[in-house]
Amino acid sequence: MSIIGYTPGGNPIFFGPFNKPRKTTKSDKNTRFSCQNTDCNHKTTKNQAAKNGDVCFSCKSQLKR
Repeated sequence: MSIIGYTPGGNPIFFGPFNKPRKTTKSDKNTRFSCQNTDCNHKTTKNQAAKNGDVCFSCKSQLKR
């Protein structure tokens, strides 16, 4: 990184590498489980499925793991 100038407020303007590694977001780590009923197709998280006993919230059928 190098300083290429300053803003009118006195803060430095940096110019650096553009290949920074992408940070993982919560949605990348949070896997979804879907309902076995193809008409429902409801999705829920692992923790919610465990609390509900692997049963869909809306149609009460089993969730796919």
